[in-house]
Amino acid sequence: MRVLFLSPVHPLLTPGNPLPKWQMQMSWVRGLEKAGAEIKVVKYTPGDGVRLNWADRVWWNLRVISEIQKARLPWFAKGGPSNDRGKFNLIVYSLGADVLLPQTVKLIKWLTGTPLVILSGVSPILNGNPREKATAKLVDLAAVNDENHAEEWIKLGAKKAVILPISAMDPELHWNRGKEDQGDKKDIDVLFVGTLTEERKRFLNNLRKLLPKSINLLIKEFGWEEEYAGLMSRAKIALNPIRSEMAGGANLRMFEIPAFGALELASNGKKEWLMPGKEMLVYKDAEEAVGLIAKYLKDDKRRLEMINRGMRRVKREHTFKERAEKLMEFIKMDFNRALPSGTKARLLVDVSVCIVNYKADKELERCLASISQFTKGINFEVIVIDNSSDNRWYSGGNNLALARAKGRYVLFLNPDCYLTENALAKMVGWMDKHPEVGTGEPRQVYDDGEIAPTGSLLPVWWVDLVELTELSRWFGSVGRKGRLGRLGKISEVRQENLDRRKNWQTEVVSGAAMIVRKRILDEIGGFDEKLKLYYTDVDLCRRILVADYQVWHVGEFKLGHSTGRSTDKIKWDDLYDIYAGDGGNYYSKWGKEFGGKILFCGMKVNKAILRIGHALMTKKVL
Repeated sequence: MRVLFLSPVHPLLTPGNPLPKWQMQMSWVRGLEKAGAEIKVVKYTPGDGVRLNWADRVWWNLRVISEIQKARLPWFAKGGPSNDRGKFNLIVYSLGADVLLPQTVKLIKWLTGTPLVILSGVSPILNGNPREKATAKLVDLAAVNDENHAEEWIKLGAKKAVILPISAMDPELHWNRGKEDQGDKKDIDVLFVGTLTEERKRFLNNLRKLLPKSINLLIKEFGWEEEYAGLMSRAKIALNPIRSEMAGGANLRMFEIPAFGALELASNGKKEWLMPGKEMLVYKDAEEAVGLIAKYLKDDKRRLEMINRGMRRVKREHTFKERAEKLMEFIKMDFNRALPSGTKARLLVDVSVCIVNYKADKELERCLASISQFTKGINFEVIVIDNSSDNRWYSGGNNLALARAKGRYVLFLNPDCYLTENALAKMVGWMDKHPEVGTGEPRQVYDDGEIAPTGSLLPVWWVDLVELTELSRWFGSVGRKGRLGRLGKISEVRQENLDRRKNWQTEVVSGAAMIVRKRILDEIGGFDEKLKLYYTDVDLCRRILVADYQVWHVGEFKLGHSTGRSTDKIKWDDLYDIYAGDGGNYYSKWGKEFGGKILFCGMKVNKAILRIGHALMTKKVL
């Protein structure tokens, strides 16, 4: 993709080529290049801080047109004007200076024949200049930090707006200098670096009055480049009082603070960006801020855990390369067809549906048709891995699909499952409202109307042994209509007393239909491929619990399940061997090696007993 990038030049930063290294727009250029784009940067301000008069503005508008025409001349010579018009695939217009006239922007669009995207970090109504507001009607897509700003751009005439923060972390700039410069020592307890608006001054003055004198608070209005990076790297806690007009979004500091290795304490937080209480802290007023500061300065372990979680997430999800990839993907989509004009879109893919098919083509066809028929209101993708010829098993097939997934969530779905309502969108909405949940499952309903007994506590090896071998004849009964173990433990582990039509917290959900946050999978990894077919979902749920996230059965949403349509293609004695191996590996992995060996041997013995019984029955019949 060829991108024409229109940018002002920051007058207070060290000059660079084509823009100052520390300017946010230059981070966008680096991100676009890392995402595979070819960039032509055209500057529309001189960058010397001199106030432009009317004549200067006219000259800069003409200069921009000239620069763009020079970039187009090689193509003009080769193919002529008609072929030349499509050579740029995208115009990115970064706002921030009252220079470009709407007529100039209109002419640029006509010359290139490409969509116009603006990068806006402020409210266009409250903070936009008259020329930017007048340009809104030319905008095909506004990329903004805040949901309210998206609505404002649409009101001003922009065709669409995507809530994609224009701020992010730049790996070349935002990293902890303390590891090299100060031996990883933090000598600033609490730090604020930023513009001192009246709102912020009031908060900081109250904070200083309330903080104990033993706590070191440093306030600095201007900190540029390496000076800023050095201060942030020395801070234990960094303050981020976000302006009130950006109550629903993310500012520049949101993703930089965790990258520098400081604990972020902000006036608001959005779970889509960083998880409050897990990856950052949020305060309501100065009094609450003081309490949080005192608490986390005393608890080094919890503070460092939260810092590391925040740092991992911004490095994974909030880099400029990640922003650029989402922006380019959105432009590549036919969004004129996908979304009506005057709408705002969220992140590009809400959920990736990963399906591993093993000789269940008929069921897969029904599954895919149901997803297409019932799923509304979200952006989704479907990834199908065919295991029929080259069997990677459940774990390997799903990991292959996971490597291709781009969604915020991943739904691992068996091909013999099918939608009967808009369960996919409902699950995404439910997960968005419950950021503490790492994975969940809907209610599964068999073809005969019976509800599947999914959702359970973490398994116990001897309970599995009783359930899955001939021991169940003496210690418990197993059946789809109930698992009422006489010892009581089977019923307890399987949570049989709970209503599957309701929502409740559990420890294990079924891998036949489980939705997981993609960022958690990026952090802890996908399925353990040492487990081929069984205990795969149990192991994944256990790792999600260890990562301090919850597991839920969400019975208010349902889907259909024609159970066993893939496993019935495998011989029963082969399944026994796989179950025995997976069970032994699972329990050995989680510190129950003795139990794993007993389960493995018990399954093998039970298989031998069943074979003898089958042989005797066959001989009797003959």
